Amino acid sequence: MIRGMKAIPFAVVLLAGACALVTEDHSALYEQCGDTAGTSPEQRIEACTAAIAVGGRYEWQLPYFHADRARAWSDLGQHEKAIADASKAIELEPGDATFLVGRAVVHMEAADVRAAMADLNAAITAAPDEAFGYRARGTLLIYAGAYEKGSEDIKKVVNLGSPNAADYTLLGRAYVRLGQDLFAIPVLNEAIKLDATSSRAFSLRSEARRRMFDLNGAMSDADEAIRLDPENDEAFSARSWVWSESEDYPKSIADIDEAARLAPRSFIYEANRCSLRLIAGIDLEGATAGCDIALELEPRDPDMLSARGVILLRLERFVAASADFGACVEVQIAKLEADRDELDYAFCLYG
Repeated sequence: MIRGMKAIPFAVVLLAGACALVTEDHSALYEQCGDTAGTSPEQRIEACTAAIAVGGRYEWQLPYFHADRARAWSDLGQHEKAIADASKAIELEPGDATFLVGRAVVHMEAADVRAAMADLNAAITAAPDEAFGYRARGTLLIYAGAYEKGSEDIKKVVNLGSPNAADYTLLGRAYVRLGQDLFAIPVLNEAIKLDATSSRAFSLRSEARRRMFDLNGAMSDADEAIRLDPENDEAFSARSWVWSESEDYPKSIADIDEAARLAPRSFIYEANRCSLRLIAGIDLEGATAGCDIALELEPRDPDMLSARGVILLRLERFVAASADFGACVEVQIAKLEADRDELDYAFCLYG
């Protein structure tokens, strides 16, 4: 699963609940089939199954019943059944972009990025002037780390008209991750203008403002992001960086620890837990714990090998420190063999 996927607002690209448009004899059944807000997945599956058996008053209704049941199966984590229903919807309505996007979402939730991308490409080909295909593909690409390609899709959504706050937040995320803060800030301003409750937009703007040396603005945004959503790990990470810039390391460490608690086994958070303690000379045993987890996730990361080596050296664990420095040098040699920049042995000792 792509890190951070829990935050992806894929619901915006679905036409879930389309069955509720039907007002004939079985209207209550059809409404329950598509009621993602007020009906449990199990009840929706039961209602959709009955609706499929009834067949609906009109032939066009049937693929929507399958699409809604696919959404319910996916909500239960039963992705094979979800894909089967989503595929049936496409079979009944070949080339329909909405159903292609719906199946792409299921593939994404099942961590099958290749299949998801194939469906999204097909959806955009089928409906090149509709925003929802670009929105879904841009979302997938940005959360997969393909920020430039993803931003192009979200800019297409904006150009097609009627972008929402989530679109601007996504575009802002891409700009922040690309380090393009001058572009990120006005885009995130627009997101916040449209939705002043968007914790993610505030936390992303905090990152951009900090890098633009606006520490007061960055702190204000991080505080507001946490107030709006105390479970927003990115907000605590953003505020940790502001504290660090102010050299208030105890508060910086407390915030990065909270970010790591909210998003367990995040490489960047564990790496920062390690590095901040090393810089501050605080809780070196805790620093090694962060380094250990980071290196479980990225075993050959030279920054973490070097940082842990320095920490172990300070703790007078000389054999273990030597092993980390040696592993760091091996990584640097591998870089040289891959025709990268010149070998930097000193990096492994001094970071």
